[in-house]
Amino acid sequence: MPTSRDPDERWAFWNAKDDGSLYANPSHPSNLEPQRPEPKGGVEPLDAHSRQLAGVKAELQEVEQCLGIALGYPYYSDDPKNFPNATIEDGVCVGEHTAGTLAAEAQARIATLTTERDEYRRNYENLQIAAQSVADKLEKAERQLVERVHNGS
Repeated sequence: MPTSRDPDERWAFWNAKDDGSLYANPSHPSNLEPQRPEPKGGVEPLDAHSRQLAGVKAELQEVEQCLGIALGYPYYSDDPKNFPNATIEDGVCVGEHTAGTLAAEAQARIATLTTERDEYRRNYENLQIAAQSVADKLEKAERQLVERVHNGS
């Protein structure tokens, strides 16, 4: 005997086995087409999903644009031959890159810049030490010169 199941589920009708468990009856006419759930809160599930998907897509495009600008990708407006009416507001051309590949590129660039910065800091510290050494030698030479002048030699 067919029994009704939750309307949110794909199979609308099930048959009972001898042990009382239910199994799907795919040959039942109601099971040939998936049953659409009733809208909850007046919103069709596919519409809500579509809006959520559109929101995620827009956010990923924003991330791609932010990373593309930070990484120095060219603006569409820089290439009027291929993008004749493009403006700065149209953003940058990241090509086949995705937010993930751009983030990986940014990570690599940050690592390179961090290494370069650390090297510049070490060089700066070495130059400060060298400059202090030169200043100390100049001060010592000046004192010696002043002593020679006072001593008349």
